[in-house]
Amino acid sequence: MKRRVIIDTGPLVAFINRKEHLHSWVINTLATIEQPLLTCEPVIVETCFLLRNIDGGQDTVMSLLDQGNILISMCLSEEGLLCFTCRRINPSVNNENFRCSLSTSYFTLSKLK
Repeated sequence: MKRRVIIDTGPLVAFINRKEHLHSWVINTLATIEQPLLTCEPVIVETCFLLRNIDGGQDTVMSLLDQGNILISMCLSEEGLLCFTCRRINPSVNNENFRCSLSTSYFTLSKLK
């Protein structure tokens, strides 16, 4: 069964940059994940910055957005939206079995048990 996930900068850069050591792993993993991939604006900005010296790298990021493969589905400044997004991805998410942790450029879901 395919899953919807939130993608962070690292896997996005590895997906686009074939020289990244995790490129093949990311390609294979993304084949098992339902699109669109969910992310936030800071991840897009950071990815474009890291791909600035890769020919076509930034254009590829924008194409993924334009084609609907990546969806900016959250605003990190609104914690309520963050929790809503967690529940939208997996309706069984609640405060008891998942924890949302924020960072400056992304958030991750961590199972507590």
